[in-house]
Amino acid sequence: MTHKIFLVVLILQIFRVNAMLKQTCNTSHVVVVGGGLAGLTAAIEAARGGAAVTLLEKEKNVGGNSAKASSGINSAVSKYQVQLQIHDSVEDFQKDTLKSGGGTSIPSLVEVLTNSSKEALEWIESFGLKLDYISHCGGHSASRTHRESPRADGKPAPVGWDIIKTLKEYISKELTNSVAFPESTIASANTTNLPEPFTIRILTG
Repeated sequence: MTHKIFLVVLILQIFRVNAMLKQTCNTSHVVVVGGGLAGLTAAIEAARGGAAVTLLEKEKNVGGNSAKASSGINSAVSKYQVQLQIHDSVEDFQKDTLKSGGGTSIPSLVEVLTNSSKEALEWIESFGLKLDYISHCGGHSASRTHRESPRADGKPAPVGWDIIKTLKEYISKELTNSVAFPESTIASANTTNLPEPFTIRILTG
Protein backbone atom coordinates (compact mmCIF):
# COMPACT_ATOMS: atom_id res chain seq x y z
CA MET A 1 0.00 0.00 0.00
CA THR A 2 3.08 2.25 0.14
CA HIS A 3 2.73 3.46 -3.45
CA LYS A 4 -0.88 4.43 -2.76
CA ILE A 5 0.13 6.41 0.30
CA PHE A 6 2.82 8.15 -1.71
CA LEU A 7 0.14 9.32 -4.12
CA VAL A 8 -1.96 10.52 -1.20
CA VAL A 9 0.83 12.58 0.36
CA LEU A 10 1.83 13.96 -3.04
CA ILE A 11 -1.74 15.03 -3.76
CA LEU A 12 -2.03 16.65 -0.34
CA GLN A 13 1.18 18.59 -1.03
CA ILE A 14 0.00 19.69 -4.47
CA PHE A 15 -3.29 21.07 -3.22
CA ARG A 16 -1.62 22.73 -0.25
CA VAL A 17 1.11 24.61 -2.09
CA ASN A 18 -0.75 25.47 -5.27
CA ALA A 19 -2.03 28.93 -4.31
CA MET A 20 -3.41 29.54 -7.78
CA LEU A 21 -5.76 26.59 -7.48
CA LYS A 22 -7.04 27.74 -4.12
CA GLN A 23 -7.69 31.23 -5.49
CA THR A 24 -9.43 30.19 -8.69
CA CYS A 25 -10.92 26.75 -8.10
CA ASN A 26 -14.34 28.25 -7.45
CA THR A 27 -14.52 28.66 -11.25
CA SER A 28 -12.82 25.35 -12.07
CA HIS A 29 -14.11 21.91 -12.86
CA VAL A 30 -11.64 19.20 -11.84
CA VAL A 31 -11.86 15.74 -13.41
CA VAL A 32 -10.30 12.96 -11.34
CA VAL A 33 -9.59 9.76 -13.25
CA GLY A 34 -9.53 6.75 -10.97
CA GLY A 35 -11.45 6.11 -7.77
CA GLY A 36 -8.82 4.44 -5.62
CA LEU A 37 -7.32 5.97 -2.49
CA ALA A 38 -5.34 8.56 -4.44
CA GLY A 39 -8.32 9.49 -6.61
CA LEU A 40 -10.70 9.88 -3.66
CA THR A 41 -8.09 12.00 -1.88
CA ALA A 42 -7.73 14.25 -4.92
CA ALA A 43 -11.51 14.60 -5.23
CA ILE A 44 -11.92 15.52 -1.56
CA GLU A 45 -9.11 18.08 -1.54
CA ALA A 46 -10.26 19.69 -4.78
CA ALA A 47 -13.84 19.94 -3.53
CA ARG A 48 -12.70 21.38 -0.22
CA GLY A 49 -10.83 24.00 -2.22
CA GLY A 50 -14.05 25.02 -3.92
CA ALA A 51 -13.86 23.17 -7.22
CA ALA A 52 -16.63 21.21 -8.89
CA VAL A 53 -15.35 17.65 -9.25
CA THR A 54 -16.21 14.76 -11.53
CA LEU A 55 -14.71 11.43 -10.49
CA LEU A 56 -14.40 8.77 -13.19
CA GLU A 57 -13.73 5.11 -12.42
CA LYS A 58 -13.41 2.31 -14.98
CA GLU A 59 -14.75 -0.35 -12.62
CA LYS A 60 -18.32 -0.69 -11.41
CA ASN A 61 -17.38 0.52 -7.93
CA VAL A 62 -14.66 2.76 -6.57
CA GLY A 63 -11.74 1.43 -4.55
CA GLY A 64 -9.39 -0.24 -7.00
CA ASN A 65 -6.48 -2.12 -5.47
CA SER A 66 -6.63 0.17 -2.44
CA ALA A 67 -9.83 -1.55 -1.31
CA LYS A 68 -7.99 -4.88 -1.29
CA ALA A 69 -5.00 -3.67 0.72
CA SER A 70 -4.57 -5.59 3.97
CA SER A 71 -1.22 -4.59 5.47
CA GLY A 72 -1.87 -1.00 6.44
CA ILE A 73 -0.20 2.39 6.10
CA ASN A 74 3.45 3.05 6.75
CA SER A 75 4.07 6.11 8.90
CA ALA A 76 7.15 7.25 10.79
CA VAL A 77 7.11 9.03 14.16
CA SER A 78 3.34 8.67 14.59
CA LYS A 79 1.66 9.36 17.90
CA TYR A 80 0.99 5.64 18.26
CA GLN A 81 4.67 4.80 17.85
CA VAL A 82 5.48 7.36 20.53
CA GLN A 83 2.85 5.91 22.87
CA LEU A 84 4.24 2.39 22.36
CA GLN A 85 7.83 3.64 22.67
CA ILE A 86 8.70 2.42 19.19
CA HIS A 87 11.93 4.07 18.12
CA ASP A 88 11.67 5.27 14.54
CA SER A 89 12.66 8.24 12.42
CA VAL A 90 11.91 9.74 9.04
CA GLU A 91 15.55 9.19 8.12
CA ASP A 92 15.31 5.45 8.85
CA PHE A 93 12.10 5.25 6.83
CA GLN A 94 13.89 6.91 3.92
CA LYS A 95 16.83 4.51 4.16
CA ASP A 96 14.51 1.48 4.25
CA THR A 97 12.53 2.73 1.27
CA LEU A 98 15.62 3.46 -0.82
CA LYS A 99 17.08 0.05 0.06
CA SER A 100 13.85 -1.73 -0.85
CA GLY A 101 13.83 0.12 -4.17
CA GLY A 102 17.10 -1.53 -5.17
CA GLY A 103 18.45 1.62 -6.76
CA THR A 104 15.34 2.37 -8.80
CA SER A 105 13.74 4.84 -6.39
CA ILE A 106 13.79 8.59 -6.99
CA PRO A 107 15.25 10.08 -3.78
CA SER A 108 13.25 13.32 -3.98
CA LEU A 109 9.98 11.37 -4.18
CA VAL A 110 11.02 9.08 -1.35
CA GLU A 111 11.63 12.22 0.68
CA VAL A 112 8.08 13.41 -0.02
CA LEU A 113 6.68 10.01 0.97
CA THR A 114 8.56 9.71 4.25
CA ASN A 115 8.41 13.34 5.38
CA SER A 116 4.64 13.43 4.84
CA SER A 117 3.77 9.93 6.09
CA LYS A 118 2.73 11.12 9.56
CA GLU A 119 0.50 13.80 8.05
CA ALA A 120 -1.05 11.32 5.62
CA LEU A 121 -1.93 8.97 8.48
CA GLU A 122 -3.51 11.84 10.43
CA TRP A 123 -5.46 12.94 7.35
CA ILE A 124 -7.03 9.51 6.93
CA GLU A 125 -7.79 9.30 10.65
CA SER A 126 -9.53 12.70 10.49
CA PHE A 127 -12.48 10.89 8.87
CA GLY A 128 -13.07 8.80 11.98
CA LEU A 129 -10.83 5.79 11.42
CA LYS A 130 -8.33 4.75 14.09
CA LEU A 131 -5.18 3.10 12.78
CA ASP A 132 -3.51 2.42 16.10
CA TYR A 133 -2.45 -1.19 15.59
CA ILE A 134 1.19 -1.31 14.46
CA SER A 135 3.05 -4.21 12.91
CA HIS A 136 6.59 -4.77 11.69
CA CYS A 137 6.39 -5.69 8.00
CA GLY A 138 9.11 -6.80 5.62
CA GLY A 139 11.58 -4.21 4.39
CA HIS A 140 11.22 -2.02 7.48
CA SER A 141 13.77 -1.60 10.26
CA ALA A 142 11.05 -0.57 12.71
CA SER A 143 7.39 -1.29 13.38
CA ARG A 144 5.62 1.41 11.37
CA THR A 145 2.77 -0.23 9.45
CA HIS A 146 -0.49 1.12 10.89
CA ARG A 147 -3.85 -0.56 10.64
CA GLU A 148 -7.06 -0.94 12.61
CA SER A 149 -7.10 -3.13 15.70
CA PRO A 150 -8.35 -6.70 15.13
CA ARG A 151 -12.08 -7.28 15.16
CA ALA A 152 -13.93 -8.75 18.14
CA ASP A 153 -13.51 -12.25 16.68
CA GLY A 154 -9.74 -11.77 16.52
CA LYS A 155 -9.60 -11.54 12.75
CA PRO A 156 -7.80 -8.58 11.15
CA ALA A 157 -9.97 -5.69 10.03
CA PRO A 158 -10.01 -5.06 6.25
CA VAL A 159 -8.10 -1.78 6.48
CA GLY A 160 -8.07 -1.00 2.77
CA TRP A 161 -11.78 -1.63 2.37
CA ASP A 162 -12.61 0.38 5.48
CA ILE A 163 -10.59 3.40 4.32
CA ILE A 164 -12.24 3.42 0.89
CA LYS A 165 -15.70 2.96 2.41
CA THR A 166 -15.12 5.82 4.84
CA LEU A 167 -13.90 8.27 2.20
CA LYS A 168 -16.72 7.33 -0.17
CA GLU A 169 -19.31 7.91 2.56
CA TYR A 170 -17.74 11.27 3.38
CA ILE A 171 -17.99 12.38 -0.24
CA SER A 172 -21.56 11.13 -0.53
CA LYS A 173 -22.68 12.90 2.66
CA GLU A 174 -20.52 16.02 2.92
CA LEU A 175 -19.54 16.84 -0.67
CA THR A 176 -22.62 15.73 -2.55
CA ASN A 177 -23.03 19.18 -4.12
CA SER A 178 -19.38 19.39 -5.16
CA VAL A 179 -18.47 15.92 -6.39
CA ALA A 180 -20.20 14.05 -9.20
CA PHE A 181 -19.71 10.46 -8.08
CA PRO A 182 -20.96 8.22 -10.91
CA GLU A 183 -20.37 4.52 -10.44
CA SER A 184 -19.88 3.78 -14.10
CA THR A 185 -17.09 3.02 -16.51
CA ILE A 186 -14.94 5.63 -18.22
CA ALA A 187 -16.08 4.23 -21.54
CA SER A 188 -19.68 5.12 -20.76
CA ALA A 189 -18.92 8.57 -19.33
CA ASN A 190 -20.29 11.35 -21.53
CA THR A 191 -17.91 14.28 -21.13
CA THR A 192 -20.29 16.53 -23.06
CA ASN A 193 -22.49 16.56 -19.97
CA LEU A 194 -19.84 18.17 -17.78
CA PRO A 195 -21.12 21.42 -16.28
CA GLU A 196 -19.92 24.85 -17.37
CA PRO A 197 -17.59 26.56 -16.91
CA PHE A 198 -15.41 23.56 -17.72
CA THR A 199 -11.74 24.15 -16.97
CA ILE A 200 -9.26 21.28 -16.73
CA ARG A 201 -6.15 22.06 -14.69
CA ILE A 202 -3.13 19.79 -15.08
CA LEU A 203 -1.38 19.66 -11.68
CA THR A 204 2.30 18.84 -11.45
CA GLY A 205 4.36 18.53 -8.31
